[in-house]
Amino acid sequence: MKKGKHFFHFGIKGNNTRWTASVYKKVKGKDSKVQSLKGKANGTETFAARKSYGAGSYCIVWKYGKTGSQAYGGFE
Repeated sequence: MKKGKHFFHFGIKGNNTRWTASVYKKVKGKDSKVQSLKGKANGTETFAARKSYGAGSYCIVWKYGKTGSQAYGGFE
């Protein structure tokens, strides 16, 4: 990702079960958490506030109790 202000968005298609998604910056040793979102799996996306991200590689990790659901999201 390029350095600058970006916003993180995430959603899961489902039946209103709660989920948590977090953004981690990949660094040597231990990945550091940058931002988190909480929402419900109801087919809509949740958007986080714009945030300054440094240049580098990032990953999205989510916790959701059900399998086989469609997840979507990213950075803009």
